Amino acid sequence: MEKPNSAPHHTSRNAFRLLTSFAGTLTAFASCPRPVPRVGTYSLDSEILRFSPRDPWTLRDACEGVMIFGGIGSGKSSASGRTFAKAMLQQGYGFLVLTAKTDETEHWKQLCKETGREDSLILFGPDHPYRFNPLAYEACRPGPGGGLTHNLVALFSTLFEVADRNSGQANNDEFWQRTLEQLLRNAIDLLLIAKGSVSLPDIARVIRSAPRSERERESTEWQNGSLCCECIREGDHKKRAGELTTVQQNDFQQAAEYFWGDYPRIPEKTRGCIEVTFSSLADAFLRGMLRELFCTSTNLVPEMILESGAVVVLDMPVKEYGEAGRLAQVLFKHTFQRSAERRNPGGNPRPAVLWMDEGQQFLTSQDKEVQATARSARLITVCISQNLPGFYSVLPGDQGRAEVDAFLGNLQTKIFHQNACSITNEFAADQIGKILVYRGTSNMSTALNDSGEEQLTQAAGGRESLDWEVIPRVFSTLKKGGPTNNFEAEAIVFQGGRTFDANGRNALRVLFSQRA
Repeated sequence: MEKPNSAPHHTSRNAFRLLTSFAGTLTAFASCPRPVPRVGTYSLDSEILRFSPRDPWTLRDACEGVMIFGGIGSGKSSASGRTFAKAMLQQGYGFLVLTAKTDETEHWKQLCKETGREDSLILFGPDHPYRFNPLAYEACRPGPGGGLTHNLVALFSTLFEVADRNSGQANNDEFWQRTLEQLLRNAIDLLLIAKGSVSLPDIARVIRSAPRSERERESTEWQNGSLCCECIREGDHKKRAGELTTVQQNDFQQAAEYFWGDYPRIPEKTRGCIEVTFSSLADAFLRGMLRELFCTSTNLVPEMILESGAVVVLDMPVKEYGEAGRLAQVLFKHTFQRSAERRNPGGNPRPAVLWMDEGQQFLTSQDKEVQATARSARLITVCISQNLPGFYSVLPGDQGRAEVDAFLGNLQTKIFHQNACSITNEFAADQIGKILVYRGTSNMSTALNDSGEEQLTQAAGGRESLDWEVIPRVFSTLKKGGPTNNFEAEAIVFQGGRTFDANGRNALRVLFSQRA
């Protein structure tokens, strides 16, 4: 495995300090001048590494996505994964690193040390000082899409998807999804218009204080003690005072009519199901670690990765923090992906890497859509996993399988290490494809001749048939690295639309060093 000579890359310390000085409120973030992104070496044709002396792998290739498969101990993380990570760190790319295993944070500390990127490293988790309030960020961020209720609701929808999926009670009923989104949309609009800000605790309070019946709505006790009623009053006052734009007037009217008229008339059982669905997830973010990380202040934003090349490691591995760690990382990932998609593809922006080892843990249905447009945003997705069934298990059913296939189909560079999974190995063989193979046949028989003696006769022939160019068995025999193999792990590299110069084929056998 060969690497190109790397140009100096260090993140601008002044820009980095400016970003890390954002603290407390998003208002300060929105009003501060943005640091100028580093440009000059980030053309799509810039080289990152080489698979052979004649086969470079470029930023254009990287932005088309990377999928690394390999069994336990195959070298997928310690060999090819390490090679890709170090090469992109050396180029000054920003990183968002999601963690599943407890040793990953230390692994990335070491990688940053080896590549001179220690000043870029930020650890985000309960034991570190950084905080991120995604609702406040989305509501206050600059840009024409800032503060759009739809974007805030989409954030919740992603979390609900992951929470339902991992509880084993995935609910694909569109009715419940639409009604839940309707509730959130109206609660968020009411808060933004009445209070000028939105937070998860306030969303929960508005929903909890909404009238359960027309009788309760008319009671003095409810009107004097309900945040929902308070927001309706304040919004109405702003409307009468001419303080709302035409759009805000319409949004307020819709939200007020929903809570004042529609919500009390929803059947009690239906309304209870909607509220329980919301509260079961919100509860996790209203207490403990998740509340502290995501519902307080903000001194870490995605722009620190996208513009200044921060290496943000989400130090709350799933193996240690369980479902809370998974939800926290999916939340940050969702906001980061949307931020990357929004940025202007012009101006040669700094590439940013979404790194997911044990990637099936963090997969959502939006990933396939993000990857479809990743190249223009200079967003690089690197996903590492043991096998294909691991993905199908987290997105079950025909729809889930289709979403997995769509996501994997959008990752153009695929690295296949040693694997004992026959399904994954057949998938690898299918990626490389089939060729016409000539198979010879022969026939031998004995018969009595005219003299009554046995005579041997032989016939030969053959036929052409389609067969895998690399049969699945090959993937189970690749070298796994370690001292037995001189710390070199073998893999077969496939890249869609490419013929490798080293062998004239669309797949190349490569040795990745675990020491490089």
